Amino acid sequence: MTDPLRPFTQAIRSLWGARARASQGNGSVSTAGAAAASGSAQRAASSRSPGETLRTRLKTRISQIDGSDQRKMREAFVETVLLWELGEHLAPDPQFHELVARVFEQIETDPEVGDRLHQVLMRISERSPQSPGG
Repeated sequence: MTDPLRPFTQAIRSLWGARARASQGNGSVSTAGAAAASGSAQRAASSRSPGETLRTRLKTRISQIDGSDQRKMREAFVETVLLWELGEHLAPDPQFHELVARVFEQIETDPEVGDRLHQVLMRISERSPQSPGG
């Protein structure tokens, strides 16, 4: 069985790599990109509350959204996961919001992935799933 979120993961990697290359100009991209990713991961981990998990952060975030608004729930998922992985310091960056939009669009290209993601989000928020397309 193939991973239904594989396109999502690939989109994050390619977009993050493109951003790292753009910010480094013509320098050593692989080394600079790895260092940037490592630094972001360390900043992300240090900004988390002790004992906080991605699941608890997602639950808090999506519980504030109407469960029938699947689009908003999926957008919140993308943003929350990216901030978790890359660091809260990126939230005000306009390029971060472009990254969120591009990853979200990638998820939306496959209705099955979107539906599965919505089911997972409903379970995390402890709600009954709504009918697809809502």
